[in-house]
Amino acid sequence: MEVGSQRNSKAGWTLQKWVEYYNTPAEEREKIFNVISLEFSGTPLARKVLSPQIVREIDWIDHVWPSPRSKPRVQKYCLMGVQDSYTDFHIDFGGTSVWYHVVNGQKDFFFIPPTTQNLSIYKRWANGHSQSRNFLGDHVEQCYKVSLFPGNTLFIPSGWIHAVYTPEDSLVFGGNFIHEHAVNMQLTVYTMELSMRVKPRFQFPMFERMMWFVAEKYQQRFRNVDPQVATAIVTDFISFVRVVRHALATRAA
Repeated sequence: MEVGSQRNSKAGWTLQKWVEYYNTPAEEREKIFNVISLEFSGTPLARKVLSPQIVREIDWIDHVWPSPRSKPRVQKYCLMGVQDSYTDFHIDFGGTSVWYHVVNGQKDFFFIPPTTQNLSIYKRWANGHSQSRNFLGDHVEQCYKVSLFPGNTLFIPSGWIHAVYTPEDSLVFGGNFIHEHAVNMQLTVYTMELSMRVKPRFQFPMFERMMWFVAEKYQQRFRNVDPQVATAIVTDFISFVRVVRHALATRAA
């Protein structure tokens, strides 16, 4: 990504070209570029990078998706940012949660809680045309700063609005995960993406198909389950049905 425009670079990068750029002294770089979407699941590197245990225990991609070959590739990213890189405020696709481990360098996060009011403010800001001149943190009551250093691991809960600044060249491993402890927020974010007409390539891959696999799993859990737990499952499933109905209506519009 070219930081100044917050758009994908069309420079035709190779790994060698990136290494040469990354090793260029900061004062000699004409533009600031930031690698934030290099997903490496299914590669030799993936065998050397292990996500946190809690992620592996709850991630629907591992426990609900039926075929390892076709599962969404969002679990392992290599993020490489040079000094002064910046990613503006966003919510991770599909309301997914994030794990984030700093290998080298420093990262400064700015977090905004996903309250109903803040999500509405974020939606108006994201649909506007002056994001680069309009710091979202100035328009909400609470915006928290969290600094990460080598060896630190961060978990970003579902729906949290955040921006990331890089004070020095950095290397990070991270990934997205989707789970049963944030069903409502995940569906809320997905519904918001539909209403904002976010392009499919910027959405969680095959989100609705994932929800159908989850619904099938929930149906199996109805048997021999505590009535209170069953009520919670039904509530989540009804929310999902409403989202699918909204999605179909949005596409037909």
